[in-house]
Amino acid sequence: MTDATPTLSFDDIALSELFDPPPDERLHPVTLSFASRALEREYWRHFFTSNLRYLRSSWALLLTIHTLWIPIERAVFPEHYLQFWAIRFTLILPVLLLFAPLLFARRAMTRWSEPWFQELMLTGTLLELAGLGAMGFLILDRLSTEVLMYGGLVYFICLMAVHMVIRLRFIYATALGAFMLVAALAMILARDPEGGFAVYSLLGFGLAANVGGALGSYLIELFARQHFATTRSVERERERAEQLLHGILPESIADQLKVTQRSIAEGFESVSVLFADIVGFTRLSQRVPPAELVARLNVLFTSFDQLTERFGAEKIKTIGDAYMVAAGIPRPDPQHARTLARLAVAMLDAARRAEPELELRVGIHSGPVVAGVIGRRKYIYDLWGDTVNTAARMESHGAPGRIQITAATRDALADAPGLRLTARGVVKIKGKGEMPTWWLEGQLEEPLEGPLEG
Repeated sequence: MTDATPTLSFDDIALSELFDPPPDERLHPVTLSFASRALEREYWRHFFTSNLRYLRSSWALLLTIHTLWIPIERAVFPEHYLQFWAIRFTLILPVLLLFAPLLFARRAMTRWSEPWFQELMLTGTLLELAGLGAMGFLILDRLSTEVLMYGGLVYFICLMAVHMVIRLRFIYATALGAFMLVAALAMILARDPEGGFAVYSLLGFGLAANVGGALGSYLIELFARQHFATTRSVERERERAEQLLHGILPESIADQLKVTQRSIAEGFESVSVLFADIVGFTRLSQRVPPAELVARLNVLFTSFDQLTERFGAEKIKTIGDAYMVAAGIPRPDPQHARTLARLAVAMLDAARRAEPELELRVGIHSGPVVAGVIGRRKYIYDLWGDTVNTAARMESHGAPGRIQITAATRDALADAPGLRLTARGVVKIKGKGEMPTWWLEGQLEEPLEGPLEG
């Protein structure tokens, strides 16, 4: 006889999805987009939520740089100070301030703007660069070493901001970097068609900075997306493991076990325990192929599972062809005996309909038990105590097609409607001595209709 109850081992959780992602989680090698549009939208919502603090810090940093740069510009280019002031306060700073509600007023971030936040940042960055480009074109009226050094510094800061600071996605950052390089070359050639040293310096420096920045932004986005997909896969496996755990253990016990990770034991003063055994199953197993035998047993036990859930009882385990159920646990129920009595009658009816050539023998006893989970592997919610042993004896000393109960269960069933008790008399019970027992009979309150689900 082996325990047929499914067991849970967290070591057995499949993590293959982390290394061979599902088709919808695969990334395009160039754009880094997920194959699934829905998943892509989910990623960008996750991106904004998880990076909100960083984006706020980046926004504050850019605002600080723009503010502190004002006196520097006045000192270095006093002749263009008024033009710089006009550009900065009519275009650059207003665009930057428009992002404040999206970053600091969470309610302003609607379902539409959240997944499109990257496009909003791209638009804002283009406007910022347009303003800075206009300022750069003004100072190129004299291609001195100071101007080239100043312009190179501003170009480098802008490029690093595009690739690293504001967290634009790789394809946008790379496109902006290329645009900045072409625009800078165009402005220099517009001022000096021959270009010379300035053009060659910008080409060498700009190409190197763009390649380095593009590589950095590619790796940052790649790792961020892989982390998102991995976290999603782990969360999916965690939910799957929780579903399995809740399928094995009562919900309250499963939740408690996840928190404590220790053995759980709780005493109950009044519980009813039912054992049911298939009479003739051993003979059937000798003449029926194993596959058919298991299939027929699965149909029968599946119907028992459905009935157990319908009547609000708690399945404990199956042992070979035996089925164990309890009522009054893990939540106390004053009607526990009535619950199992109704369940037992329904189980007899289900067994007759599913396996006419077999009969079910049922025993019920009521009393105190200890219930809980022990061990570290193969968790199972089990019961201990004399009540369990007595219920098992009621089944083994019963009769095919009958439900045998003890005096304790009979007392708990006083005045139960739809049930009839017939005294069997005093029966000699192994390990218990002589005990008065009763046959439980009754009609289904809700007759079962339709085929049993297998």
